[in-house]
Amino acid sequence: MCHRMKKTVIYVRRSLNEIKQKTSIPYQISSCREYAEKQGWIVHEVFNEGEKSARSSELEERKELWRLMKEIKTGFIERIIVFKRDRISRRADQYMEFVELLRTHNVSMYFAGDNEPQMFDGIIGDFVELLFGDISEHEGNNITQRLIQSRIAKVRGGEWGGGRPPKFYHIEEFEKDGKQEKRLMLSEENKEQIKKVYEFVRDEDFKTIREANTALKKRYATHFKDVKLLGFIPNEIH
Repeated sequence: MCHRMKKTVIYVRRSLNEIKQKTSIPYQISSCREYAEKQGWIVHEVFNEGEKSARSSELEERKELWRLMKEIKTGFIERIIVFKRDRISRRADQYMEFVELLRTHNVSMYFAGDNEPQMFDGIIGDFVELLFGDISEHEGNNITQRLIQSRIAKVRGGEWGGGRPPKFYHIEEFEKDGKQEKRLMLSEENKEQIKKVYEFVRDEDFKTIREANTALKKRYATHFKDVKLLGFIPNEIH
C-alpha cells in the first residue's frame, strides 16, 4: 500500500508599510526554516505571498494563501510554520476561518516569531485563538491609523506621503542634498476646483451622497467625472 508523504510548509507575507521592519520576507523565511531545523522537520515548500495586506484583502484574494488552503484540503500537508499569527490575517473572522480549516483536516500550525505563543488545543484553545485574532485585528487598525496620520502630516508639510496623489494634486520631483525627493503640489486652478466641489455640496439640498455625486457629474461632466464624493468630502487633505 502506498502512503502519501505529508509536507511541512512555510507561509510568509508582509504589508507595504512593513518594508523596514523585522517582518521582512527573508527574515520570516529564515526564522521559519531555523524553527523547522530545530524540530528536525524538512521544509518541502514556501508559500510566499509577497506584499499583500492581511487586513483589507479577502482570503481568496491572496493567491498563495488560497492555494495553501486548497492544499490543506487535499490532505497532503501535516504542518504549517508562519512567523506570527498576523501573517495569516489581521481580521479575527478570517483568522478563525483558517484555524477551523486546520482543525478539520488535522493540520498543525507553529509560530517562529519571538514571544509568539504556540497554538492551544480544545475548546479553550479556540477561545484563546479568537482572542489572539482580535488582538491582531486591533493592532492592524492601529497601524493603519498611524500610517494615515503620518501621511497627512507629511502632506501638510508639503512632502509626498506615498501612494496615489489625492484628486487635483500632483507630484513634483526636486533635488535636496544631492538626493531626488518628491513633494505634493496643488495649483491655484485646482484649488478653485476643490473649492467648487465643496460649495456645490453645501449650497444644494441633497438627501444622499449618491444623489449629490450624480448631480455634480451632471452639472460638471468634464471637470468632475472622476470625483467620488464619498471619499473626497471627508478627506482631510482636501
